Amino acid sequence: MRKIILAVTLMMMAVAAHSETDISYGALKMHLEEGVSTQRDVIKLFGSPDNMMMDRQGELWTYDRVTRTSTTTDNSANESNTVGGSIIILAGSTSDSNRKAQSTTSSSTKTITAILEFNKGGVLIKSSIRTSKY
Repeated sequence: MRKIILAVTLMMMAVAAHSETDISYGALKMHLEEGVSTQRDVIKLFGSPDNMMMDRQGELWTYDRVTRTSTTTDNSANESNTVGGSIIILAGSTSDSNRKAQSTTSSSTKTITAILEFNKGGVLIKSSIRTSKY
């Protein structure tokens, strides 16, 4: 039992020590400065990049994040309930009121791509961020 408690404690400490910041326009502007910030600063903030490309001038790093949100809304009179995003139809007669039970599901996807350009010395020289939502 002590081994399990120790393992869980160590995992929680490792997660708490990892200080990866969500990538956003605000995070880039607040935490990074072109000509000053280094690759080490970026890794501390955002973790390892998703993609890296090297050329004669230095390195280009990209971070891609995708967030999906799904919402189910119960529009019925009183014959269905929303539970954990799933619709459960309760047993009953097949009257018109039960047939009118409806639910609406909406979902959206948000993507964020941060592009960071470093010189050969590992100093940030240019950053940009692109977002889309659909």
